[in-house]
Amino acid sequence: MNQRGIFITFMVFLLATSVLGLYEVTKQSSFRHEEKEIKDAAFNVVNNSFNNLYEEVVSLNKEGFARQVQERPMPFQYDFNQNALILTQRIPIRESVLDAYVDALNVYSVFVNSQMVSSDLLIGTETLANSEWGAAFDFPDLNYAILPQCLLFDVNSCCLDVNLMALEEMQAGQDGCISGFDYADLNGVDVNLLLDSSQCAAGSIGGNLGSKNEEFDPGETRPYFRITINETNTDCPGGGCVITATGKEQRFGHFNPTTFSLAEEIDSLVVDCDGVKWVRVKLGKESADDKFPVVIYNFLTGQAVEADLNIVFDQPVELFYFTGFSINVEKRNFLIKRGT
Repeated sequence: MNQRGIFITFMVFLLATSVLGLYEVTKQSSFRHEEKEIKDAAFNVVNNSFNNLYEEVVSLNKEGFARQVQERPMPFQYDFNQNALILTQRIPIRESVLDAYVDALNVYSVFVNSQMVSSDLLIGTETLANSEWGAAFDFPDLNYAILPQCLLFDVNSCCLDVNLMALEEMQAGQDGCISGFDYADLNGVDVNLLLDSSQCAAGSIGGNLGSKNEEFDPGETRPYFRITINETNTDCPGGGCVITATGKEQRFGHFNPTTFSLAEEIDSLVVDCDGVKWVRVKLGKESADDKFPVVIYNFLTGQAVEADLNIVFDQPVELFYFTGFSINVEKRNFLIKRGT
């Protein structure tokens, strides 16, 4: 073969090699594109499944029908918008209400897990349990995180016989909290109490907040409080009021949530019934280790108290969610997972 023939043969070889190389690159590029689309689709399935579960049970909805459905079995009512969060609760919570809520959580968890047995998704949910669901105790502690303010709404403080409604400080890294609770972010506390005084022959309002009537000062850096006592029985108002003069009393003013001293020497309001302490509203810390800046106590288990707690912050409430329900979602044959 002459040199020209060798040159042409070599050029054909290079052309064929280039065509095959281009085909292989195109094939690999197409494969990578298809692989990315498959992974993206798998990620979307995992993400959507997680978000649906999270919105249904964990994150509390602000409005609409979803909120009504979500709130129906809960042991308290809530409302939050922008910088304010309103919590309404009976103290103590009825045993039947707690049982029904725990039942609803566990039935839902079992249903979700059973529906995914034959699916290509691996979904695992766990929630709080009582003795009816295999736990060693009767009433689990119900907590709801308030973010980014880093407060924890403690619904029943772990037990049925602890009659209180409390907000607890959260530490950095706890349940989504980034930097911990800052008292400077607390603008105001508004408490409304509905007391059935029909079992009282006489009553009084005391505590160092019990006589405070201080108008709001816009130049004051301390948070502002208002506590309203609504007395209700068949003869009040109308001469049968035993705690308030006309069935309604208010106390208001500024308070310092970071000043602590001996028990009950801090900012608190106390309602007595027949010489016995009935209700106490605590605003602030009782010690350096105290983690409860706001607590409403009911010391008489036979006399329920209806309480509204309205907290106003310096910044909007972005998330109010239940800490007692965990979710884990995974796509079979993919290293794609998402969980709480």
